[in-house]
Amino acid sequence: MLDVRSPVSPATAVRSVLRILGHRGLGKHLLAGSLALCVLSRPTFSQTPTDSAYRKFDGFMSFIRARNAKQYAIESPPGIDEASFVPIGGIEQWVKIRG
Repeated sequence: MLDVRSPVSPATAVRSVLRILGHRGLGKHLLAGSLALCVLSRPTFSQTPTDSAYRKFDGFMSFIRARNAKQYAIESPPGIDEASFVPIGGIEQWVKIRG
């Protein structure tokens, strides 16, 4: 029996769930994968984030936001940044014009 309170490797979790459900049918495989993800996605004591980890992540995200703001900024004086749905061939298409 799989003890959900103890950390397990991904391979062990998938094998255990497949053994319980059997090996027939795509639905069972999808269910087994979903259950394995649920078991593996919960944080264990060694995976619990700390304040320093959050600060490091926040610093990294601030860097990424600043870089993206510079990279996607329109620098020309009469800059164009338009986006809307336009019918093309009778089908509404999302069109974005930047420059």
